[in-house]
Amino acid sequence: MTDNYLFKTVACLLTAVMITGCAMPNAGNADEEVLTATEETESADTSDVSEGSETVEEYDPSSGNLTLSDQGKSLAQRMCGKYSYHYGSGDMGDDEFLIMNVFTFGDNLYAFCGYAMADETELESYSFWASEFIPYDASEMESTDGDSVRVKELRFSVMSQAGKYWDRGQDGTITLTDDGLVFENFDNEEFLCPEEYGGRLFLKDERVEDVFPYLKDDGGAGETDLQGVWCAYEGEYPVYLEFSGDNFYVYQKSPDSEVVYAAGGYETSNGIISSTLAMLGCGSMPCDYSASYEVSGGELILKADEYAEPYVLSGEMRFSRVESDDIPLITADEVITWNDPTQTFGEYAEGFYGVWIAADKDEEKAVEKAMALYDLGFDSYVTYSPEWEKLNSKPFYCVTAGRYGSEAEAEAALEAVKTSYPDAYVKFTGVRKFISVVYINYGDTKFDVSSDKVVIKDAQVSETNVWYPGCEDVGAGYIMNLEIDRNTVFDDTCDTAVFANYEAGDKPIDWFIRNYDLSVNDPDAYIAEGPALSGVFEVGINGDHIDRFFGSYWWD
Repeated sequence: MTDNYLFKTVACLLTAVMITGCAMPNAGNADEEVLTATEETESADTSDVSEGSETVEEYDPSSGNLTLSDQGKSLAQRMCGKYSYHYGSGDMGDDEFLIMNVFTFGDNLYAFCGYAMADETELESYSFWASEFIPYDASEMESTDGDSVRVKELRFSVMSQAGKYWDRGQDGTITLTDDGLVFENFDNEEFLCPEEYGGRLFLKDERVEDVFPYLKDDGGAGETDLQGVWCAYEGEYPVYLEFSGDNFYVYQKSPDSEVVYAAGGYETSNGIISSTLAMLGCGSMPCDYSASYEVSGGELILKADEYAEPYVLSGEMRFSRVESDDIPLITADEVITWNDPTQTFGEYAEGFYGVWIAADKDEEKAVEKAMALYDLGFDSYVTYSPEWEKLNSKPFYCVTAGRYGSEAEAEAALEAVKTSYPDAYVKFTGVRKFISVVYINYGDTKFDVSSDKVVIKDAQVSETNVWYPGCEDVGAGYIMNLEIDRNTVFDDTCDTAVFANYEAGDKPIDWFIRNYDLSVNDPDAYIAEGPALSGVFEVGINGDHIDRFFGSYWWD
């Protein structure tokens, strides 16, 4: 599990405890090749959108109810709306539905998803999460006449996994039809595509609950000076605001983190703006924002509390007017998922400041200490010291109360930690050198072997040596290719005696090629000491390159 699992703010700390109601149940059985909702599902009333009309009305990017005519709209905008699938064989009985409310910001496509029980007027979720649908080809999502887009779907919920993506995501295709949205070939996404079939049709359904329930629907004009799109470039990734009538939208998307998207109505009085917002991934939990504001020409200044929610609007920020076309459309090749070691290494690749309380050579003991720290109300992590430039090169499992981007933030947190851990101190990790993972070969793994490089094909990889609250429930296994070359070494802590057919002075590639040649040319000699290339291997990787071997073990 990579160090990209972060409690980013006080807001996330308040909501990151695992909540069973937000767990995603397994999908049930289906009986059609492309599954559709049953006749009991009520379609949305689209009579107010006249097909082919040239009338252009204002488009509300987050309501899920388009008032703009289809002509000239992007595919992302045309896909917005509320959808359901009648999931009669689910755990809750015949009245269970799969629901989603789809919406955009700058042609970036998102959805509130969940499981719901029907009543007479509403489908309200009892389990929910958020999905990002990120295109591989931006032109498909921006198309005004296309009806299909290939995407990477990424799921998250602030109510679980500390808001981080649940996995590396699933690739598939979304197609817009007159009836709704067809999801196809999402191989490991039971909600969108049951395993035994290639797709599922979600029908339009206005009963689906609103993702942003605090938006105003009275069509007010709002504060004239605020109307439009604003952008602040003060951080690493821009923050966008949109004021549309009496409604207020907050948006930030970075490649290595789930989207921050909040929306709700707002009011102004005596230079103060106040708003009740809902944040995507948090359900209907309200987020009250208040700040002084000043508009001068093309600049908007917001001054909020240092710990304001949404956290991307904390402190003082300066925004400039931009056009809606200036909002970037994120594509799948830009995304860095939290447990994807083929990327380098997420938000704290350059290191973090920790409030350190303990270190132990026994991982289980370190985890126990981290759990005790967490039970006292502190953010807690276990970090493997050899992975970091300025931590001990010997293998220690270090417990820290929080991870911070600056020394000042860590020092501010230190005082509270010292009340329970008087010896706690602040230290910087330095850059991250590698990620510790294990890969497994049951004997059927394929290899590409040359004199200077070995590629382990489709290795089953799991991360190790990191703990944080909730990580025990994360399925962090995935498939990837791993490379060994002349720069790969046996770590100083590695017991090379357990590497069958090892010879003194071997580099890993020498050992690997020798055993591979034996397996092909002299199988009896190869297995004399056990099939050396099979087993569980603990390695340190940087991208898809194995930097070092730590050990070789059997499955049991």
